Amino acid sequence: MTFRALVPHLAAAAVVCGCVALMLWQIDRAEDKRQRLAEVAAAPTLTLSDVSAETAVPARVRSSGRFEADRQLLLDNQVHQRQPGVQVFTPWRGDDGRLVLVNRGWAPWSDRRPPRPDPRPPAIQRIEGLLVAPPEVGLRLGAGSELDPDGWPNLVTYFDPEPLAGLYGPELLPQVIRLDPDHPAHLTGADWPVVTFGPERHLGYAFQWGLMAAVVVAIWSGLSWRAHRARPRRPDTLEDR
Repeated sequence: MTFRALVPHLAAAAVVCGCVALMLWQIDRAEDKRQRLAEVAAAPTLTLSDVSAETAVPARVRSSGRFEADRQLLLDNQVHQRQPGVQVFTPWRGDDGRLVLVNRGWAPWSDRRPPRPDPRPPAIQRIEGLLVAPPEVGLRLGAGSELDPDGWPNLVTYFDPEPLAGLYGPELLPQVIRLDPDHPAHLTGADWPVVTFGPERHLGYAFQWGLMAAVVVAIWSGLSWRAHRARPRRPDTLEDR
């Protein structure tokens, strides 16, 4: 068989392999999201005094203490219901002296003009929420905002733990607390999404990629069989000559 005749077979094999790889990738993503949902559902309940820098996340946290509302942090470029704004992190000082940033949700800032949003929390002495890792930095498109220890609230483009520890002090815990949506200090009352969408959608995508691979195999097999049947037969015996 010449190389030219092999090209369609190689192309079909490449398409099938690509579809199968994408199907397996979607299955892995579905399993990963299943595990994340299960971890949140089974998260242990702790008090803030039980939390240290080594505490595994996620975990449910309860604490008595107070907000330090004069030192709020705003995470820029956050969208809620298609409206631009910021996420508001307010320091919480536990009765034992522990300091942690509490994500109180989203606040609008569409005009981008000063003053910056600075929504003050009510006088609350107790919080409950989910202890999670800080927001990921993600893809950097330029330098982050400079932190100003005298300019509150501080606005940041990226949530970098090390500069924030320099801003708030070494006692700041590296994790953050997502305040429960029904807490009076939460800004919108919107639920925190554990995942963007559930594992079922990934399984649906996996089914589509698997079906596409099956269709390509069926077409490839049918065309190969037709080509084989249409090929002229060579005489194999003297009687056939």
